[in-house]
This record gives sequence, structure tokens and C-alpha cells, in this order.
Amino acid sequence: MSKLNPMDNLRNALNKPTSNIPSIHYWSEFALCGPNEFFRAALISVKTRGKRTNFDREQMAVIGTGEVIYTGQELRAFDGDVWLHLIDLAKELEINEPVPITAGNFLREMGYKDPGGRHYNMLYESLDRLSATSLTIKSQRLSELPGVGAKGISTSLIQDFEFEEDPISNKKKAYKIFIGEKIRLLFSRGHSSHVRKEHRIGLSPIAKQLQGYYSSHKKPKDIKISTFRDWMNLDTQKSKANKKIINALNELENIGFLKSWQLIDKYLIRVIRN
Repeated sequence: MSKLNPMDNLRNALNKPTSNIPSIHYWSEFALCGPNEFFRAALISVKTRGKRTNFDREQMAVIGTGEVIYTGQELRAFDGDVWLHLIDLAKELEINEPVPITAGNFLREMGYKDPGGRHYNMLYESLDRLSATSLTIKSQRLSELPGVGAKGISTSLIQDFEFEEDPISNKKKAYKIFIGEKIRLLFSRGHSSHVRKEHRIGLSPIAKQLQGYYSSHKKPKDIKISTFRDWMNLDTQKSKANKKIINALNELENIGFLKSWQLIDKYLIRVIRN
């Protein structure tokens, strides 16, 4: 009898009845949750303007272990928040059950009090980007899953989606979004982290990136400010980039996410989480 290779083991695990696929675990209604790989990789750009980069099997910067390889259009803070809010809704559904949303309510949940046509278009374009992605994650912890002998998975951030369109305005009003089974593997064995919804709203893209990173560590170790500069690809002048990071840390302290932080010898960041 021939032996199955690791990838056969992974395929077999994913082809088993859906009741055997790990479900996204439940968390507080006041929080958003993402896999640690999502928060520790520079998957979400902190850019706010300019043409988006198209990536072709790009190895994204990661702080820590593991590899994240991405193909697709550059993702920005809005895209990351859309995905986190979709995952938040998916946690209450059966595997392979689509996530139903109405655009207006979804946008208000994201913090847009009075969403208009521009926001509706932003949501549609974001879902289009998220569905046209290929994400490969390699991690030792994936090989520890029951029935999975491989150390990596490859998937898209969302599988696909359907929408209803207003016949007059052409505004996309309602969606059914399919997350896909493989994403659920990333939420197994407690390898995910939580951020409070109310904290997320209004933060700058850099502060959101730092919030995600520090959320994935109960007791964060000191880290060089240059590591954050390189990780987020802050290509401005070093002093300006450092100032942006410092401002973002102040944001996190002001909302109560951080109890305190300090810059030691002008290069080493030390934080204490609340």
C-alpha cells in the first residue's frame, strides 16, 4: 500500500464531512478575531493613497515564525476590517453556510454612521479584491492538526460572493459571502487573537497594524522601532517614519489598549498591555 504524502493528508482532511473540519470558535460580540498569522504578517498595507501594488507570490514580511505568501492586489486597512467583520459573522454559522449581509448595516457596524454611495462602492471593490487573492501560509502548528500532515495551506481570503443590485442606482445592497473551509483551519488550537471593535474604529492604519501585532502577544517583548519600519514598509524618511509609529503608539495608549509604552535609548519599544 502506497503511503500518502503530506499534501494528500491535507486534501483528505479537507474532503472529510464538514462536521470534522474545525469550526471558527466563538468569541465576545464586542471583539473581532483573526489568526495570528494575519496579525503578524504585513499582509495589510498601511498606505492610504496611490496606486495599489499587484503582488505575484510575494513573500510578505512576518515578525516571528512562519511564512505568508500572497498573490493579489494590495490590501489596505479597509480591506482588513471588512475581512475581520466577515469572520466575526461567520463564527455563528455552520461550515459552508454563506455570510449574509446588507451593505448599509455592515458598513455601520464597521463605524460608518451614515454610509453613502462611495462607501457602498468601497465595500463591493473590497469584496472583489478579497475574493481574487491567493494566500499561502506555512506554519509548524498546522502540521499538528488532526489528519493534516502538511505545514501549509493555500486559500483565498474569501471564496466567492453573490450580490443583489438596485435596478435604478446599481448600488450593491445585499451579499452572500462564502468564506471557505480552509480559512477555518487557521482558527484552531487557540492560534488567534482578539481586538475590541470599539478600539478599532477611528484608528490610523499604522495603529491598527500595531494593535493587531500586540494583540497576538500576551506579554509583548521589546522590539526595535526599525523592525516595525521595515515590517510596514514605511518608505518615508526614517525620522518621519519613527514619528508615525510613535503617534500610533499614542493612539493605542489613548484608547486604553496599551497601559503604557516607552522608547528606550531612541530605538527599542517597550509596551505594557491592558
